[in-house]
Amino acid sequence: MTNQWLIAALAACLALVASPARANWLSSDDLERHCGAYLGDAASIEAAACIALVQGYVAAAAAGGTAVEAHAESFAERAARTRAGSRLRSLREERASRRAFCVESWPPAAVIEAVAAYLSRIERAEDEPPEQLVHRALVAQFPCSDD
Repeated sequence: MTNQWLIAALAACLALVASPARANWLSSDDLERHCGAYLGDAASIEAAACIALVQGYVAAAAAGGTAVEAHAESFAERAARTRAGSRLRSLREERASRRAFCVESWPPAAVIEAVAAYLSRIERAEDEPPEQLVHRALVAQFPCSDD
């Protein structure tokens, strides 16, 4: 099943790259359209862009990617992380223990379906970046328990 998703994601990426009008990154409107397509037919090429973005975002979060952290950390945490260096590594470790979303126990298809459904029913700012929308959906749908 994983290979099937990888092939679909690769096909979607190739379709996006092959399009001469695609000079920009994926927009929020594109994300909504692709995730809407996922809800209609998860195996479609258009849905593969939703799959790829959500899986990429989750993978970046698991790896501790700074782009993902930027959406989840406060200004003070970011300032400490970027300006204080190694003196405040414990702050980052503490931040990791307070993750905003937890998807480890969920199958990827369930996570992507939940994100797509969330995106189909929320209101958003016109200029809200797609990665921020995915983050909001993950936090809303898969909050970490305090256990």
